[in-house]
Amino acid sequence: MCGIYGCVSLTIGESDLAVNLHKLDHRGPDNQDYYYSRPIFLGHTRLSIIDLDSSANQPYCDDCVLIFNGEIYNYLELAKKHLGQTKFKTHSDTEILFEVLKKAGSKILPELNGMFAFAFYNKKKKTILLARDSSGIKPLYYRLCEGEFEFASEIKSLKFAVDSNKIKDFLSTGSFQYSYLPYSNIEILSGGHYAEFFIDSKTLKIEKFNKLEDQINSNVYFAARNTGFKAKTNELDNLLQKSIEMHLVGDAKLGALCSGGVDSSLISAMASYIKPDISLYHAGVEGSGGEEDFAEKVSKHLKKDIFYIKVSEETYWKEFAYLTYISDLPIYHPNDVSLHYIAKKAFQNKVKVLLSGEGADELFGGYIWHQNLLNRKKKYDFFDSHPFLKKISKRLCSTFSLNGLHDFDSQDYINFMPTGLGYADLNLGLIAKSCSFSMMEFEVFKKWQEHLSLYKFETDYNSFGLSLIFNNLYGHLGSILHRTDRILMANSIEGRVPFLENDIIKFAVNLPLEHKINRSEGKFILKKVAERYLPKEVIYRPKMGFPVPWANYIGKIKKIFENGFLSELTGFTCDNLFAIYRNDPYLKFRFIALEVWGRLFVRGESYKDICVE
Repeated sequence: MCGIYGCVSLTIGESDLAVNLHKLDHRGPDNQDYYYSRPIFLGHTRLSIIDLDSSANQPYCDDCVLIFNGEIYNYLELAKKHLGQTKFKTHSDTEILFEVLKKAGSKILPELNGMFAFAFYNKKKKTILLARDSSGIKPLYYRLCEGEFEFASEIKSLKFAVDSNKIKDFLSTGSFQYSYLPYSNIEILSGGHYAEFFIDSKTLKIEKFNKLEDQINSNVYFAARNTGFKAKTNELDNLLQKSIEMHLVGDAKLGALCSGGVDSSLISAMASYIKPDISLYHAGVEGSGGEEDFAEKVSKHLKKDIFYIKVSEETYWKEFAYLTYISDLPIYHPNDVSLHYIAKKAFQNKVKVLLSGEGADELFGGYIWHQNLLNRKKKYDFFDSHPFLKKISKRLCSTFSLNGLHDFDSQDYINFMPTGLGYADLNLGLIAKSCSFSMMEFEVFKKWQEHLSLYKFETDYNSFGLSLIFNNLYGHLGSILHRTDRILMANSIEGRVPFLENDIIKFAVNLPLEHKINRSEGKFILKKVAERYLPKEVIYRPKMGFPVPWANYIGKIKKIFENGFLSELTGFTCDNLFAIYRNDPYLKFRFIALEVWGRLFVRGESYKDICVE
């Protein structure tokens, strides 16, 4: 919905703080304003969706101050429960959130159903409360250094410092996930957590209010095992209808992204029945490899028009530097560019909200690596079933030395995708760090297994499978939500994700594994719901994952590396770099992404001056 920026500082002037806020103007073109009472600065850029009147502008103030990014879908229920006969000045969720925070403070956080990142300043208590939704849909970063406290929706507004060692790690790991950022002084407030900053003592306290694993309930799980599959399918159908209806709340024009895959197509179909005038949008590509035919089948089935764009090689690279600037990180998903162009099309049509299907794969077991590793688990133990993990367990538990790692090859890493690690390369001598990073993710996986084992599931297979699926809610999903937020907000459009609604998450984490993956068919129960709304030829087909022929687009690109950031970082000449990546499109894309990011965030160049060629 918006962008927020705040700072507690005696050294940064008001005009400089206002400049930091205006770096977020793309997130909220409808109004920009701030509260300032030295040393407190709280700024807001507004994208008006619920209650378009100026009375709902932010910062929302009296003896407290609120700046809020997101939507609280159950705000009317909260008002009825906690605020009684209160007369409100607006029809916005902002005012309701403001009032319940004044009344209950952080105690109200577990009751919020929505996506949010906000800061709430209590003038009397001299505290600032920050909070972020449990799935981490809305971003929130902060910096605390020598008593100076700063936070924002995007890193570019903060006084960041680059960490060169973390940049080098990107060459071997391929992404920055969890709180592992290429900055030495910037932290992410984790989903389901709040932070309280005490202004007088200049101290920060961070607490959990709702973690995804806390939704696991053994009684609910075993009750689901004893409930018929059709009944659970009906329950999921009803939950989705309820969630989508909530996500369609607003006074601005809404649309839905329809890739042609089952998740976005189901969202599009259900939303169309609830709101017949909703518009559909599809990002295509020139040449082969897209999903346009399936999106067309969905639109015809729903008897709705669909807006298309087609990305070409030329247009793909045209906006690459700008999108890197928007992202604050090297581009990880090649299809970021396609999403940008279709969002731009929706913006031209005056759409302010786009629904999408993010979260379904993570909740219901939709990735191919889920099925592959589960099939192996039926016969073998985890480590023994996967050669790559077996090598790690034997060779890397004590030290991360390069000795003895010569038998790893690139295919090992390509195949290892259960936690979103991605592809890794051996040529740069950074293999040990790559393995270390994967072990960090594996630790998260093990914590899921330990958590699930407390509930004494019938078999290790269930515990293993559910923890394998849930782990993606922390790794891979984070990068997807980051992409959705940044790319859509770059076009002043809010992305809403109905699958990541509180009741659906609770339903999914307590669902028996066989309802998710059945005979190697991922998202089994979700596809049964989809059969009620979509043609089977759209539902039961190989997963494509928003494809873009980026490997073809890379072509002969080389000039970008001449006297570039990457040569400076590694000490390699342009020819050295070419020799490393010439037969490896995965690695070349990573090099290009890092080169552009380094020019922007390390060298301080303008995205307008960077040409990928």
